[in-house]
Amino acid sequence: MSGYLPGSGGALIRNGSLSSGRKRRLVPALVLVLLLLLLAALALLPRTDEPLGRLALTGARGPACLRLIVLPDVSGSMAGYASVRSDALREVVEWAPRNLRDDDELAVISWDSAADLVMPPTSILQLTNVPPNAGIPLGGNGSNIRDALDLIAQLPVTPCHSALVAITDTLIDPLDGRAVEQALRDAGVGSIGVILPQQGSASPTWMSAFPSTRIHHAQPDDPTATARSVGEAIAAATGQLLE
Repeated sequence: MSGYLPGSGGALIRNGSLSSGRKRRLVPALVLVLLLLLLAALALLPRTDEPLGRLALTGARGPACLRLIVLPDVSGSMAGYASVRSDALREVVEWAPRNLRDDDELAVISWDSAADLVMPPTSILQLTNVPPNAGIPLGGNGSNIRDALDLIAQLPVTPCHSALVAITDTLIDPLDGRAVEQALRDAGVGSIGVILPQQGSASPTWMSAFPSTRIHHAQPDDPTATARSVGEAIAAATGQLLE
């Protein structure tokens, strides 16, 4: 079927030609739309290779301050990565004043078959550096996080929301789940994150003791990835995004 196009000087235009012209104009437009959608989707993906120092917490958070307690596992299976954990914690200390509140707190407790309060709860305003012994093996021959929980319960009372971030392979000695639950409640702990040194899930023993754990991953020999995972755990505790 054909017809005359007004203003065309009476030239005969076939409907098929008009349809083909429209299709030729639509294809670039559709390609552009799809490209924009792809770019938008990529922008929303977490930047997994960025160092923590280039990322920031974004979005609103509640009024409560945060007491973040980092728990480096220094037992035999994790002992070889002490310097990595120390370097990662230094990155966190440098990043924290730009992203956390002055009254937020950071504490570090190392553990194997025993536990050591490496750094007591320190406000971000007073935070200067991580002690050099952070993450150094204690010389124990087990992997019992219960002593670390007991130390947490002995920390000074705080109005802050408390969050735990354990850097561990989660291969721990068995625990009484009910006793752990009570210890966490007594210490006012509201969230638990674990940074695993490999892809996959936490051990059944760990999940039995800490069923609400949020899992993060970082190569055990990569301080940048470990620091970034600590930042992700902080974002989960404050209800914000790390981007």
